[in-house]
Amino acid sequence: MYAPIKLYFMDQKLTKSLAMTKPFFESLDSLCVLHFLQNILDEIQRSEMQLQRYYTVVIDLHRIVMNLIHNLNQRLTNQFFGMNTRQVLKQIEAIDEQKVIVLIQSFNLFIKTVIDCTESYYAKDKAYYETLSCFHLQSNGFLIWKDLLDVVDLISIPDLNIDKLYNEYCDLKVFYEHIIHTDGKLKEQVNTFIAKQHEHINSSASPMMSETENDTSDDENMTHKSRQTSDAHIRSDQLWAYLLNVNGNTTPNMTKIVSYLFSIPCSNAFVESIFSKMKHSWTDYRNKMDVQLVAAELKLRTNCEYTCSYFHDYFLSQPVLLRKIRTNDKYERKKQRICEN
Repeated sequence: MYAPIKLYFMDQKLTKSLAMTKPFFESLDSLCVLHFLQNILDEIQRSEMQLQRYYTVVIDLHRIVMNLIHNLNQRLTNQFFGMNTRQVLKQIEAIDEQKVIVLIQSFNLFIKTVIDCTESYYAKDKAYYETLSCFHLQSNGFLIWKDLLDVVDLISIPDLNIDKLYNEYCDLKVFYEHIIHTDGKLKEQVNTFIAKQHEHINSSASPMMSETENDTSDDENMTHKSRQTSDAHIRSDQLWAYLLNVNGNTTPNMTKIVSYLFSIPCSNAFVESIFSKMKHSWTDYRNKMDVQLVAAELKLRTNCEYTCSYFHDYFLSQPVLLRKIRTNDKYERKKQRICEN
């Protein structure tokens, strides 16, 4: 990974600044530290990327933070900092064993510092987020009445009928236990339900990618997009949408709680992404765009799931729309809006 950077600096003419940089890239110690940071920072980044997903909400936060702390502690226990780091440490050990001890101590100190900072930042609200996490499928308290009741006491939703909520809970519990013991896996059933919510999806082939196909699994692979087969990686919002809609009985009280919890984001990353998209749309060359046009483009960029090929086929099948695109008719709506204002 660092070979091109190293080669670039080593091939430059010797200057004062290069004289300081060259020993760094020639040192095995530096190479070992860089490999270590690559592994540990990647671990941290994976958790950060999970927090930035647009569908990550408050019930996910406890699991993400605790998984990060657990993984870092596991590295301390196993004293494993990556295969490349291990190989370089062996090379250094053949030269100077004491230096290896110093490097490992510094690695341990770095990881412990990250853990301490994370725990100190999270400690204040840990109990709150841990209570809410029972609505996540991977939680030990998932569909446990006592934990659900703790959430009700914590968030205090008005006009909530607890007696009816208990009846709804019992129905959902029976329904959930039934579907997880059927032949089809829960994830497949949820994916089928979500796919049916999209207007243009059919069972054989689809011109549009569903959200479950397009999502990146941050839990297992941060690089490659792939359909996960494990029930453990079902999106919580899609699972609850499935449970509340497919279940034969109405669940108004449970729906209130789920709607409340899934409306609280973990971070402002999604909002920031909207501003970023707006910046790309409303440029210096397009500074005469009105608010309605910017809003329309943002809605398309954010919510549209059509593939390019589907868009192409759709436009070709709409002669009226094509005619308006080729003529001044496409400005009629704008003129009408201006007149209305």
